[in-house]
Amino acid sequence: MSTREAPPALRYPLERPRALARLLCVLWLAAAGLLLFWGLQPGAGLARQSSGLVLILLLAWSLHHGWQGLARGALTWDGRQWWLEVDEQARPVLLQVWADGGAWLWLQANVQAREAWLPWLRSPRWLWLAQELSPHQWGPLRRAVYFPPRLCQQLQ
Repeated sequence: MSTREAPPALRYPLERPRALARLLCVLWLAAAGLLLFWGLQPGAGLARQSSGLVLILLLAWSLHHGWQGLARGALTWDGRQWWLEVDEQARPVLLQVWADGGAWLWLQANVQAREAWLPWLRSPRWLWLAQELSPHQWGPLRRAVYFPPRLCQQLQ
């Protein structure tokens, strides 16, 4: 049985790509246009118009909240374990790929915190990785993301 060699250590920046911001704006404009069309049809009552406006505002809030919730910092692979560095704190994480667009990855990082009494540390973080942020590291990053995870024996 052959064993695969672990990918080399790397540190990849986490930022919010402009392409994602443009995509979210286009999605919001399309949805807002449809809701306005629905709410402003002849014979639409005040309840229908009000609910359309509320849905437009709720959609704008949820897209903004999702945008703000994207992690910023760095994702580090030490050769055995992934680490998520946010707000100058590093936590060990397990990664799950949700979508792979070739030049971007949408990942879920599940924090492996020892502090079970702090449930918010265990909530998943969403990561949007784009090749444009560090093109020379994109190949090694993709190799490491798809490498089978191994948890450290002792989490720090």
